[in-house]
Amino acid sequence: RQTSAFVPAFEVKETNEAFILKGDLPGVSESELDIGVHNNILTVSGSRQAEERKEGESFALYERQYGSFSRSFSLPDTADGERVEAKLEGGVLTLTIAKKTEAKPRKIALKK
Repeated sequence: RQTSAFVPAFEVKETNEAFILKGDLPGVSESELDIGVHNNILTVSGSRQAEERKEGESFALYERQYGSFSRSFSLPDTADGERVEAKLEGGVLTLTIAKKTEAKPRKIALKK
């Protein structure tokens, strides 16, 4: 029986300090997750394994999705690919990509 591929949903938010990506990865463990940045492309890949079916078990409903996934995001020039923090809590992956110092808004004081 074929199931559709697991494609985690993400959201991307920009603050004055950073770009923040959040992805729903329920059932994905840290050991099954790979996060990298190459040429300003952030890639999140991994897999979610289906439970092993035991002898005599059958599913009345089978909607959950499993398998390998890979999502890539182009980082803007203002993102600092060297400063990425990743956290996996409660099935939610949070990636914080700091902005380059020169990209942060700064207040210009008026001369007196």
